[in-house]
Amino acid sequence: AVVLSGATSGAKEYGWAEIPEGATNLRFTMSGTTGDPDLYIRQGNYPTTGLYDCRPYRSGANEECVFPAPTAGKWYAMVNAYTAYTNASLVMKFDGGFFPLEPNVVVSGLSGPANGSHGYIVQVPARPNGKPRSVTVQLLGGTGNADLYVRMGAIPNHYEYDCRGMKETNAEKCVIPQVTSGKLYVWVV
Repeated sequence: AVVLSGATSGAKEYGWAEIPEGATNLRFTMSGTTGDPDLYIRQGNYPTTGLYDCRPYRSGANEECVFPAPTAGKWYAMVNAYTAYTNASLVMKFDGGFFPLEPNVVVSGLSGPANGSHGYIVQVPARPNGKPRSVTVQLLGGTGNADLYVRMGAIPNHYEYDCRGMKETNAEKCVIPQVTSGKLYVWVV
C-alpha cells in the first residue's frame, strides 16, 4: 500500500504498475479517513481529469476500480485532491498472470491451494542456422498433484495446449518438438 496526502485542493499524486499477460481481476483500492481524494485509472498512459478508464465518482476516500480481464502492460493511477486529504492508501492487486522464466533456470518453492495456478513465459530465441529445436519443460518434486500445460504462442488452458502432463504426481514433463522461436507459455495448475 502507498500512503498518500494532498495538502491542497487540486494536488495530484501519480503511480504505475506493470500488469503481466493473463492477469485477471486487476483491482485498485483507495481508502482513507479524511478529505475527498478522487481516483483515476488509465491503461497505457497517465490519466487526467478528462482522460481515464475508471473514475468511481464517490465522496470520501473509499474508491475502487476493477478490471476483470485487464490488458497486459502499464496501468497508471492518479489521485486528485477534490478537497485536501490525509492518510489515504492506494493498493493494487491482481490474480494470476504469466511471468518471465529464463531457460535452464530452476524455479523452486512453488506452492498453491487447490485450483490455484502459476504461469510463466519463456522467450525461445531462434537458432543462428534457423533450424528448429526440441524444448522440454519439467515439473519435479514436492507434494500434492500439480498439472503442467505448455503451449507455443498463446496462453494454454484446460482445452487448448500443445502438451500437458496429467500424472498423479508432481513429476511431469512436456516436450515440444520443432520449435523455431517465439513465446512458450507454461501453466502449472
